[in-house]
Amino acid sequence: WLAGPDPGVPIPDIVHAHTVFPDGAAAVALARRIGRPLVITEHASFLARLLSDPAVRRRYVEAAGACARLLVVGRMLAAELAVELPEIADRITVVPNTVDVDAFRAAPWADRQPEELLFVGYRRSSKGIGALLNAVAVARGRRPGLTLRLIGGATVEDDAGWRRRIVALGLEGAVSLEPAADRVS
Repeated sequence: WLAGPDPGVPIPDIVHAHTVFPDGAAAVALARRIGRPLVITEHASFLARLLSDPAVRRRYVEAAGACARLLVVGRMLAAELAVELPEIADRITVVPNTVDVDAFRAAPWADRQPEELLFVGYRRSSKGIGALLNAVAVARGRRPGLTLRLIGGATVEDDAGWRRRIVALGLEGAVSLEPAADRVS
């Protein structure tokens, strides 16, 4: 549609892609075609594995080199990228993934469960859920009343794996897998 006959079709001011590869690599062509700058936000936590493939590494560097700015969601990830790919270090700007703490109200002290731990986020292994479950299993040796609520989304397969892990660690009844919650609840 960008090269179509309708002159009323708006062309965006920028092209934005999440992750340098494959999204950013694909967005390079679009940005060039419409003559707009490309901005890429990198938040991948598997860069070492990704960059170990020479063909992917080449396309990663090309995409990062073609973007006007590479936004990275944390200082650790930015440092990892700068060390791994010094040729793109000058394009990196850190824009942290933050949480507006004012958007949440803590429960009154009297309503809190002192033995309850809470994880809020997507339940995937790269978030350290396995290590967290192991830690809870160890900590329950000293604090048997300790519980863990895992709130957030997950694939059916991932949650089935977490349930198996919970059983294997003897954490049935101590760990709950809950769906994503609305910010107001």
